[in-house]
Amino acid sequence: MKCKNEINLELIIINSELLNQQPLRALRETITKLTKLVYVYKNVDVTYLGSYSTVQGSKEYNMGKDTLSKYLLKREPFKGKILSRIKLHNS
Repeated sequence: MKCKNEINLELIIINSELLNQQPLRALRETITKLTKLVYVYKNVDVTYLGSYSTVQGSKEYNMGKDTLSKYLLKREPFKGKILSRIKLHNS
């Protein structure tokens, strides 16, 4: 028969394994659903350059989030790049 400490230790291990799997997976899925993507294209030939979250895009192109939002709303090129919330390419 197992002592009380061994049973408690097993429960702690089982609980920690469950906590590490289920909530983290659900958290990642929720973050993915909530993340707004910015698609970046060359202005000249609309070649796809990549997609970024809003935060990553503002850091990658050295602009504030307000500036990024301005270019997304106005649909004007920024330094030779088209920024869009809508995917313009097929992949």
